Amino acid sequence: VAVLLAGAAVAAETNQTTGFPEMRRRYIHAVRAFADTILERGRDAYGERHTPLFVDGLQVETFEPVRWKKGGQTWVLCNFASQQSLLRLLDGLSTLTKDSRYRQAAEDATRYALRHLRSANGLLYWGGHIAWDLDRDRPVGEYADIHELKNHQPYYPLFWRVDAPARRELLGAIWASHVLDWSLLDYNRHARTEQRVRPQWDHVFLENTPVPFPSIANNLSFVNVTLPLLDAGVSLAVLDQNTNALLWIRRLLYRWQQARDPKTRLCGGQFSYRKDDRAQDALGHVHTNINEAKIVASYHRTGRYHDLPLAQMQATEQFLAAGGPLADSGREFIQWAIQDLKTYFRYCYEPKTSQFVSLLTDGTPIQWKQARAGYYDASSFAPARPEGCIVWGCALGYRLTHEQPLWSMAQTLAGAVGLGDSANRPPPRGNSSSILLQKTGASSMRCSSSPGPPTTGTS
Repeated sequence: VAVLLAGAAVAAETNQTTGFPEMRRRYIHAVRAFADTILERGRDAYGERHTPLFVDGLQVETFEPVRWKKGGQTWVLCNFASQQSLLRLLDGLSTLTKDSRYRQAAEDATRYALRHLRSANGLLYWGGHIAWDLDRDRPVGEYADIHELKNHQPYYPLFWRVDAPARRELLGAIWASHVLDWSLLDYNRHARTEQRVRPQWDHVFLENTPVPFPSIANNLSFVNVTLPLLDAGVSLAVLDQNTNALLWIRRLLYRWQQARDPKTRLCGGQFSYRKDDRAQDALGHVHTNINEAKIVASYHRTGRYHDLPLAQMQATEQFLAAGGPLADSGREFIQWAIQDLKTYFRYCYEPKTSQFVSLLTDGTPIQWKQARAGYYDASSFAPARPEGCIVWGCALGYRLTHEQPLWSMAQTLAGAVGLGDSANRPPPRGNSSSILLQKTGASSMRCSSSPGPPTTGTS
C-alpha cells in the first residue's frame, strides 16, 4: 500500500509539473486496479454480520481471506491499525479521480470501527496485540485485552471527519491508558482495554525530576510509544484546539531533552529503567552503569534519533499551518529535533564504514562483542547502516531551517543508503525562507505544573 501511495503521489506531481499524461495514467491505473480489487474482494463478508470493514489480507490467486490459526481457533482478521495507509490511499484516490466510491469506503469503515470496535475505556481493538475477528465479531490476539500502538500512524483527520466525538474519546483514552504516572510522565507501551480511566490533564507535573529515572511499575517506556502519544496529542491540539493536549505534548518532548547526557547531549531510547534491566544482563559485566535508558543502540537508537525527530518536525508542520500558540511551540520542537540530529551524527556516525556505532549516552563505545546472549545478544549492539527515516529527517530539517549542516548530513546519509549521487549537489533553493528565521517569540507553553490538586500521580 505504501508503494501504491507513492505511485499516486508521483502521478499527481507528474501531472502538475511535467505534463506526462501517459505516466500519470499508468500510475493511476495501477493504484485504481488495486483499490477496485479491495472494494470488490476485501470487504467483510464473513460470519453472521457483514460490515464495511476490510480484511487484513487476501490470497493472491484465489482472493480468499488470509486465515490465522492460534490455539485451535481460526480467525479472519481486521487489524484496523494496520489499515491506515489503505484509508489514506482510498481517500486520496477519490481526490485524484473524482470517484467518490473510494473515499466513501474509507469513511464507512472508519465510522463502523469507531462505533463497534471500541473497548470499555474508549480504546479501539487494534494494534500490536489485538485485532478484530470478522468471523465472530470479537477481539482476538496474543493478548486480547492489551492495547499497543507503535508505528501505525492513524489517519486521525478522517476519524475527525466521520465522528468527531468518538475520535476525541479515543485520543483521550490513548493518553489516559498508557500514561502511568502523570507527575513523571512515565508511560507503558501496553494498556488495558477494559480498565476505565480518564486523562488527567490537570495533574501536577514534576518538571525538574532527574531523567532517566527508575521505573516503579516495572514498565518499559520505549521512545516509540511517544510517537502515538504525540500523534494523538497533536490531533487534539490542532483539530480540537485542546490547550491541555498541547501543554502535555511539550512536557512529553521536554522529557526527552532532559534525558540527554549533560556532557555529550546524547539520549537513550527510554526515560525510565527497570530494576531487572536487560542491557545490564547483557553487558553489565563490561559496563557496570549500563541500563536501557543509557544506550544509543539497537531499536532504542533508531526510535530516538531516526523516528522521533522526524515525528516532531511533522507535528510542527501541522502547528505552523494552524498558527498562533501552536506555531510557537512548533518552532521549539524543530530546534530540539535538529539539535538531536546533529548530536547523533557527530558522535555515532562513522564515515569510514558508513555505519552508526553504539555508545553509552556519556560517549563510551559499547563493547558489543562481549554481550551475553539473552533478550539482547552481540548483534543487538553491533554497528548498523542508516536507513530512510534518518535521511528523511535530515532533509526535512534542512527544508524547515535551511541549516547547511543538515543538508551535508542528508547528502552523506543518502549516499550511504544508495539514494543517487548527491555528494556534490548544492542545497536546493526554494521560495520559502527558513521558518526559524521568521518572526518568533518564546513559546507560550511552559513545563511548569498546571493548576490542580495534589494527587497520587498514578492512573
